[in-house]
Amino acid sequence: MTSTLEPIVRALEDPAVDLAELGLWSDTVIYRRNGSDFDLVIDGEDRRRRIAQDREVLRRAIPDLHVQSRFHASEASGVIIEVTRLSGITIDVPGSAVDGDGYSYATCDVYTVRDGRIARIDAFDDAATARQWSELMTHTRLLGVQ
Repeated sequence: MTSTLEPIVRALEDPAVDLAELGLWSDTVIYRRNGSDFDLVIDGEDRRRRIAQDREVLRRAIPDLHVQSRFHASEASGVIIEVTRLSGITIDVPGSAVDGDGYSYATCDVYTVRDGRIARIDAFDDAATARQWSELMTHTRLLGVQ
């Protein structure tokens, strides 16, 4: 039996793949982040581009950035779970409270697939760590750290 989720998992694993071009995003994708009471309607490929841009900023602030993602798929429930850990040592980012600090940040995205396309994303992380990463990224962007 061929997995209907396998092509989506392979596409999610490869940052160079355009999921929109492959038709793997639903016309509208519902996005909810832990701690929020609101569902956002987003364009899936736009979300993916933003994540790629954020990672480029992180690579400037954390030159040895390690990104490890694992995927788990459940055909029965039509769900793909992505568990990601980002880690590394920061450069000195003026205006922030970091200078050579080691960071580790774990996230979990749950993709709900309907009719062979991603229809919903539920994102989970530690809010306090997410704020630290957001501060690091904001200072890196504002100061144009290269």
